[in-house]
Amino acid sequence: MLKACPYCGRMHQRNEVCPKKPAKKYKKKRNTNIFESKYNSFLSSFAWQKAREETKIRDLYLCSICSVKGRYDGKRKYDPQPLEVHHIVPVKEDWDMRLKNDNLITLCRKHHEDAEAGLISREELMELTKSIPGG
Repeated sequence: MLKACPYCGRMHQRNEVCPKKPAKKYKKKRNTNIFESKYNSFLSSFAWQKAREETKIRDLYLCSICSVKGRYDGKRKYDPQPLEVHHIVPVKEDWDMRLKNDNLITLCRKHHEDAEAGLISREELMELTKSIPGG
């Protein structure tokens, strides 16, 4: 029985493999160290999802730095940009601080990248969490 080949357009026997068929590309499994695999499983854990949501609620779903800089006024209640929760003391440095409320702060993507790069100091971020009601 013949079938039409999607690779060359000719007719082949059903059991025949077309020489124009591209070889499968297999993704190489990335070697992750023990910390990376532990951290990745932490990010998908219920405890992290809950802590992240509680932090956003505490910060009123607003970037803490944008709030201090006066970006939000009385008319602009909701911010359309995606919010991220930042670990002030990185998890890699202190695993026990990963779920502590005073180590988490809500930031917009721009300020999160600045904080990760060290452009916003940890001390400044710690002061912001202390000034937040309930923080």
